[in-house]
Amino acid sequence: MTDIPTIIHLTKSAADALAVAVEDMPADRLTWSPTEETRNSLDLLHEVSESALWFAEALRAKSSANLTWNIWQPKLREKAPTNDVGELITTLQKSVAEFNDALSAYEPEELDQPLPGSDWQPSPREISFFPLRNAWYHLGQIRYIQTCYGDFS
Repeated sequence: MTDIPTIIHLTKSAADALAVAVEDMPADRLTWSPTEETRNSLDLLHEVSESALWFAEALRAKSSANLTWNIWQPKLREKAPTNDVGELITTLQKSVAEFNDALSAYEPEELDQPLPGSDWQPSPREISFFPLRNAWYHLGQIRYIQTCYGDFS
């Protein structure tokens, strides 16, 4: 059984670590990527913010109607709307806080009830892992990008 307060704490911690990783980068490397087709660190930061909001909205609506691949897939190609690291980190923090608030609003007996509206129909407990997993995943990518340009600290 998933301990929701622990997931909430870990999600905030993962987002904080992601923010630190991007803040640690030199300004001239924030928009660097290994190839022209791949996203840079700011783009990945943006995706983590967007995905936290996406799941927060599903939790608040108690609906999985927008939790479909055809809605999310185009978002994976989005670029960050700004190169302002501070603005992107503020957005990330707000998005994660919204997700955590939406998740914590559920009563224990509601956590395993499927959210209707799509073929997936996840429960809030199942959804609870996604922003955390996404932040950890992209933190690893950003740390890898740093090694690609020679930063091994």
